Amino acid sequence: LRKNIIMKELPGFKHGLLLILISLLFSLIVGGIGLLIVKFIPAFQPWSMLFSYVAIFTLTYFAARYMWQNKAIEQKQVPFILYLYLIPAVLGMVVITESIVSLLPMPQFIVDYFEKMVQLDLPGYLTVGLAAPILEELIFRGVILKGFLKKYNPTKAIIFSSVLFGLAHLNPWQFIAAFGAGIVMGWIYYKTKSIWPVIFIHVVNNSFSFYIAYTYNDINASFYELSGGFMNYAALLIGSMFVCYTIYYLLKRTIDNQAKLKTT
Repeated sequence: LRKNIIMKELPGFKHGLLLILISLLFSLIVGGIGLLIVKFIPAFQPWSMLFSYVAIFTLTYFAARYMWQNKAIEQKQVPFILYLYLIPAVLGMVVITESIVSLLPMPQFIVDYFEKMVQLDLPGYLTVGLAAPILEELIFRGVILKGFLKKYNPTKAIIFSSVLFGLAHLNPWQFIAAFGAGIVMGWIYYKTKSIWPVIFIHVVNNSFSFYIAYTYNDINASFYELSGGFMNYAALLIGSMFVCYTIYYLLKRTIDNQAKLKTT
């Protein structure tokens, strides 16, 4: 009886909000442990962010699995060409998302915070480029969206999970980018029923952003500045939109064809 009640009630938006609060509690606990380790082992400092992130989101993942009673991650096979399509789509999406985020001015203290938070070194990349994509996708698509798809229609499920994904980043600038990426990754997950393409999208997205920051030694480097002027930036933005639209068509056709093959 208890299991039936959990399965019926828990996969909802309010429980996603509760999970974020639980994750914040894990952050306080793990953060305190990390500070103690650094105090006694100063050499651990460069790896403290990676340790904290993996610990916090691993705990959050198991909390999500318990709340949603989810014991299996969907890993259906997808065509290899889909991954090739995703690379230019993600790069274009990064440019488009940044243009939207740039419309919301960022206070200097937030800029300084991001610069201190993200380390442009190996531990920093392992955190941002690998740990974050894997753990966040396991939680937000592998558990939460999977649960939402059983409770809501696909549109609501994808939107609600994307809102939670944005809120988990705890600031309006990353919320915009995470929400937009969440919509895209949610649609891909819904269509493919596989966690691997969305992890791949997340890895490419974060790795590309990290590469730009590392190359120019600026975590807040903008494509407008890097492109060298308004006309170049406009061409880059329009080109990114065209690429994303074209890839969307190719992805949809590939996924639909794959579905037809499985039904014949």
